[in-house]
Amino acid sequence: MKAQDFINLGINEDIAKKCEELLGEELKGYIPKSRFDEVNKDKKRLESDLKLRDTQLEELKGLSGDNESLKKEIEKLQNDNKLKDEAHANEYP
Repeated sequence: MKAQDFINLGINEDIAKKCEELLGEELKGYIPKSRFDEVNKDKKRLESDLKLRDTQLEELKGLSGDNESLKKEIEKLQNDNKLKDEAHANEYP
């Protein structure tokens, strides 16, 4: 709130200015909701990516008997993950 908003509420001008200063001090560490939402969205996406990679690792454990198919699957997953990493890097130039 600005001093004028306090004055409009019926508070005298000196007190209104002091209230504006105090409120400004109080809100210095404030993070806008849009920024919070952006960071929260990124966090959820990264958690999802992490769960996917954990799932991929569990699938690899099941293929441990066949060495050749295991190598192919590892290469495929490495390429997929590399593409995802590049796409993420391009989101934030």
